[in-house]
Amino acid sequence: MTRQVLARARSEAFFFHHDQIQPEDMLAAIVGLPHCHAARLLRKLEVNLHFVMREIVAAKGFGPVRKKVLDPGLSAASTRVLERAAEESRALSAEFIGTEHVLLGLLREESVASHILANRLGVQADEVRCLAKGWAGVPTAEDPAQGA
Repeated sequence: MTRQVLARARSEAFFFHHDQIQPEDMLAAIVGLPHCHAARLLRKLEVNLHFVMREIVAAKGFGPVRKKVLDPGLSAASTRVLERAAEESRALSAEFIGTEHVLLGLLREESVASHILANRLGVQADEVRCLAKGWAGVPTAEDPAQGA
């Protein structure tokens, strides 16, 4: 499922005419995959996913239209999000980096995405981490053993 988040984030960056995948694109991708662990965790915390998407769209804006279509790569901030997601995965003794770890990485990175989650919606990393621990081993479509 994390690969799907990254593929969808690339599509988000492309749609907004940006040449790099930003953390906001990753958050938009999570919101756009309602059955992933991260989206389920947000709903469990009573976060309105439609509101999150509206906030992202309002914050991002469109880049200039380009004649040449670029394949957006990861920004430095998005790379740090993934590094932090890997740290969270190891800390929770997970066998793979799940979308819940990406969400935790987003919360730890100074970005528009973390501002929306933490300051606008009150989502805290410790709460997400606690819920993610409770869901450890719960099979979902994002479990690699289940063919995702």
